[in-house]
Formats: sequence, structure tokens, C-alpha cells
Amino acid sequence: MGKLKLIIFIIVMGFILIFTNKQIIGLKNENNFSKLKIGMDKEEIFMIMGMPNSKYKGRSVGSDSIYFYQPAFASSSGLEVEFDSLGIVINLIGDH
Repeated sequence: MGKLKLIIFIIVMGFILIFTNKQIIGLKNENNFSKLKIGMDKEEIFMIMGMPNSKYKGRSVGSDSIYFYQPAFASSSGLEVEFDSLGIVINLIGDH
């Protein structure tokens, strides 16, 4: 019975550590996202936000790519930075 309790404890602690780390990153992303402005270039975005969690093709005319940053747990939406073909921010999607 003691080994089972230890295993359950380790699993629970692992989940807590993973969740806490993701929450810290998400809160940092949300704080940094508020510093972004339309017209910035990719280099400026990387200096503030770091590398995105994912990147995908733009979905509208004039949009080249969209970078996604993970928000904090239970946030209403993700944090997206939309770039034109020159690497200039044309849209910021998310709470800012």
C-alpha cells in the first residue's frame, strides 16, 4: 500500500509542476503581449515574446503568417500575432 501512495504522490506532483510551469509561461506571454503594437517587425516581437508555440499560414488577404503564443490557463483565447509578407505586424488577436 505504501508504494501505491508514493506512486500516486509522484504523479500528482508531476501534474502540479507541469501545470504551474505552463501557467507561469502563459502569464508571462499575456503580460508581454500587452507591449506589442501593430507595425512592429518580427525581430521586435521575438525580443519581447520569444519564439512562438506554433506558426501557421495567414488566413486573410495580406496576411502571410500567424504566430501563436500560449495564454494562461482559463484565458478566453490564445494570443496571435499576424504578419504581412514583409514581417510587419498587421493584427494582434487576443487580450491586450
